[in-house]
This record gives sequence, C-alpha cells and structure tokens, in this order.
Amino acid sequence: MNKRLLPSLLVPLILITVSSLGYAQWTDSIFINATATTGDIEIKVTYAWLASSFPPNSVTVTWTDDAATFAVGGYIYPGFTLNAGTDIKNVGSLPVKIETVAYSYTPPMISAWFTITNNFAFSPDGSTWNGTTLPVTLLPGQYLKIHQSIKFNEDAPNEAQALSITITATVTAIQAVP
Repeated sequence: MNKRLLPSLLVPLILITVSSLGYAQWTDSIFINATATTGDIEIKVTYAWLASSFPPNSVTVTWTDDAATFAVGGYIYPGFTLNAGTDIKNVGSLPVKIETVAYSYTPPMISAWFTITNNFAFSPDGSTWNGTTLPVTLLPGQYLKIHQSIKFNEDAPNEAQALSITITATVTAIQAVP
C-alpha cells in the first residue's frame, strides 16, 4: 500500500467527522404551540306570553332561560283557541339552526283533540320582526319568535272534561355549519 495514500484517505475522513460534530453543536430547535378555543351553541327564552279571552286570574306565564310555562286554570272547552308566544335568543358564540318544533302530550291520547298552528318571526336585534319559516339560522345575538295558535277541537269527547292537560313543545337547535 502506498504510504501517501493512507494520509490522503484519513484527512478527508477526519474533516468530515469534525464538520459533522461542528454542525451538531450548532443546531437548534423551536417549539410551536397553538391554542384554539371552541365555541358553544346556546339558546335561551327571553320572553313568553299567552293571550285569549280568559277570566281574571286564570292564567300564569313564567319562563326561565330553558323553558316557558303557560298555565290556564279550568277555562278550556271544545272550540277554544289559545295564542301563546315565546321569544328565543342565540346567546352562544356560534350560529345555530332551529330545525323543528315538536309537540308531546300528556295524557298521550289528547293529541287528536288539538290543532296547533305555528308562525315564526326572525329578528336581528329583538326589536324588528319579519316572518320566516323553519329551518332558520340565528347568528349570535339574533332572535326567533314562535307564535302558537292552539285550538281545542270542537269534537273532543266527554273524556276530555276535567283533565289536567300538558302540551310540551321542544325546540331543536343544532350548530349551523357556515
């Protein structure tokens, strides 16, 4: 083997090793953290009302953020119509889509004794209202008024007398995908 060949092979090998060590000593790392906050959907009842020709002290209307309760004491008869309304507001941070208003009845057999008609109105600020239909999308801060006309059918049977009747309306709201 040539004595000159050995140093000429060793020198480049040593230079590569030294430069690799130098490179390794001069590297750096950074970390990137991202924080994301999720939004929420939330609707709340802001107002409720009940109107019809009732005798004094036979009606109570109460509401909380999650429900409106209308009570009429002993004044419902075949052919009578109740007019009820509930205003709801999107208080969440995401748009919501109001899809349906579904009814359930207690006792269940009374569902055939009532006719319920819904009307809906949209408001961007709670002061001006325009008629609308479902589904409707509410951006944060916007309102939907639900007006229900509930008629006790004239052909209700005698079993309908002296009952305690509950009609529950469930409003379904889902996240509106932009």
